[in-house]
Amino acid sequence: MPEKSKEAVKNFLEKIRLQEKELSDKIEIMKKENENASQQIDPSKYLAKVMNQDPNAIMERQQKIIENQQKETILTQKSLDLDTQFRSISDSLSEKMNSFSKAYTDYVNHCIGIENKSCPGYENKKNQMGDEILMKYFFGKNAKFVLWLNEYLEEIPSKSKEVFIATMSYQEESLGIKFPHVNDLAELMKQKATVDAILNVFGEMDLKLFPGIN
Repeated sequence: MPEKSKEAVKNFLEKIRLQEKELSDKIEIMKKENENASQQIDPSKYLAKVMNQDPNAIMERQQKIIENQQKETILTQKSLDLDTQFRSISDSLSEKMNSFSKAYTDYVNHCIGIENKSCPGYENKKNQMGDEILMKYFFGKNAKFVLWLNEYLEEIPSKSKEVFIATMSYQEESLGIKFPHVNDLAELMKQKATVDAILNVFGEMDLKLFPGIN
């Protein structure tokens, strides 16, 4: 996470966006290679494999597939709940930003490009309001977005990775093929989910909240 300064946040977001682009490109390549592998199925070999499968093994695999689907359903619901929480925090931040915007406009009108004895008062008010918002939503272990992010990272990326690997494994067994990318793709998708969540959080931050003019 970035330090509490305008430059630190800007540099952090630049690095995270580059990382997101690199991950997206790698994931796209791996998905295409997996898709190509799935198109190389020999129908005759696949049919022979299905005909020779042990009924007990089929039932066991089907049960595991159902259990994995149940995990995916629970994970999807958790993601929806977290999305709702995120929107609620974002709406709360928007209300605070409406009040801050007036203080920022007063600061610009009384302090930028002119000499005004009342400037320090407007500047202090703007800086104080900005710092309160930064601390309440973005910095410190009790900040609203930080708490949301910690819960998201604990619940979603790793469990999504587990579900994805299991799904791909069952597809391999069913289709009688071996995908070139499963564990490595799952790890990249986990990393991207983490990066996307961080971008979502710090993308909500307005740099005007920091001292000075943006």
